[in-house]
Amino acid sequence: MEKNLYFLGLQLPEDLSEVITAMKEDLAARYGSRHAMKVPPHVTLVPPVRAGGEIDALRGMLPGFAAGIRQPQLELDGFGYFSHARDRVIYIPVNLTRALDELSEKLLRLAGSVLTLPVSPGGRLFRPHITLAHRDLTAAALHLAWPAYRDRVFRATAPAAGITLFTHDGTRWQVSACYPFAPKI
Repeated sequence: MEKNLYFLGLQLPEDLSEVITAMKEDLAARYGSRHAMKVPPHVTLVPPVRAGGEIDALRGMLPGFAAGIRQPQLELDGFGYFSHARDRVIYIPVNLTRALDELSEKLLRLAGSVLTLPVSPGGRLFRPHITLAHRDLTAAALHLAWPAYRDRVFRATAPAAGITLFTHDGTRWQVSACYPFAPKI
């Protein structure tokens, strides 16, 4: 059986997603970093994993799981970057709240109960962020792009819309399903 590539992330409200998509488009147009355009803005909770039929078990568990979680707030503040031999990334940091950390751990445990994950709960350093540019961001382009973003002011607070299951179609990531959180009270 063929195994597809999946990951789980936090879905952003549409208005915030549009603002962040415009930033990704700017980085693509001005600095040639188009790879991040292959996935909608999101916060990764469970990194990409190959799965076959076992993904159906996870799909069956996610509606009840998400409905039992109080809708977390996402607090975005500024921009960040890192660079190493394999990758250069410009991103928007997301404040690691206790609720977000607990959600990540619980979701990793749930997904790990039916999938073979590349990381284990408690075994990774969770740094929530929204990627704006990566993979095809050259060192020269990073050298030009980072000063343009470093001092920009960007702050936003918004509720996460839900958990999203993304599937890779061979070219780009597609939204496969969305699972809404319990409304914030």
